[in-house]
Amino acid sequence: NIYFQQRRYKQAISLLGELDTIDPTIVVLQAQLYLADGNEDKAYEAVMNAIGGMDIENPEKNKYVKDRLDALTILSEIGGSADYLSSNALELVDLLENKKELNPEDAKTRASLVQAYMVLGRVFLQAKDDVNRRKALVYLEEAIAAGDVPYSIGALVFTASNLDSGGGLTEQQMRNALVNGDGVAVAHVFLGLDAWKKDLMDDADFHFRIAHALEPNALRLVEFVAMHIAQASKEGTLSPFRLSLENEPLWRRSLRLLKVSSKIDESAFERNLYTQCVILSNRQRWAELPILIEPKMEKLSHEYRPRFIQLLIKSYGENRDSEKVDIYVKMLQAETLANEH
Repeated sequence: NIYFQQRRYKQAISLLGELDTIDPTIVVLQAQLYLADGNEDKAYEAVMNAIGGMDIENPEKNKYVKDRLDALTILSEIGGSADYLSSNALELVDLLENKKELNPEDAKTRASLVQAYMVLGRVFLQAKDDVNRRKALVYLEEAIAAGDVPYSIGALVFTASNLDSGGGLTEQQMRNALVNGDGVAVAHVFLGLDAWKKDLMDDADFHFRIAHALEPNALRLVEFVAMHIAQASKEGTLSPFRLSLENEPLWRRSLRLLKVSSKIDESAFERNLYTQCVILSNRQRWAELPILIEPKMEKLSHEYRPRFIQLLIKSYGENRDSEKVDIYVKMLQAETLANEH
């Protein structure tokens, strides 16, 4: 363990090799060391030896549960057979769920269930088709509900929720999202976005609220995604989601998404409102801007008021309402003078 913590993997492998043991726990640890050292072939060989030994000693598979889970986790990370992994992981899930029913508060059982669900999530993501993506999301959501999940859950849920979207985030944008927010909070954001794509707004609201509770800044990602989708749909670069969106354009749905997040995080309503206005401006929906902005003018801070006044000037100018344009031009001049002093 000391060598493992110090990342001296070769020394640790050499030390374990001297033991000449078939103890499953030791063999699984060897596999973890091989994997950490970048030797996937040796890791695969060791983990299959460990599983084989456990199957001979305990065909019922009700012993060595943690070792089996660790072995399946290694296989899922190096791309083992999906059928083999899913069937074995599901057996362990059944066993663990039965144990959980008997003792719901047992921390070890809950942690093992999280690990098993994570294995299933990774396995179904390997196929990269819509049916298996949906299965992956189900198991990843189960993992989040079962107990403490690793930080990597955000990246896994992102991948599962992003595969069928032509307007999904880029890899760099994903990395930025994961770096700037807690992994579990980001996972809930992506689950919320997936629910939104299916028009399950109550589910979306549920996940966004959890994300905001875990990480107050998590909903900035929602604003970014809404803007990204709306812009991509305007440019014609977004393939429509393979879901029932025919009755409402994506940019309009993006506005609904922003309204949901603004109810959850009222402290960021100005930034959220401005994002909605930019989407409407990009779509040249000039008549809708005053309806959105004017009722909220009294709430706007000195920092944001000039931006919204400029949008109102543009909006009324496009609608050829010169009287309103004059009113807001004078208001902008007054705001500018006040800010200078």
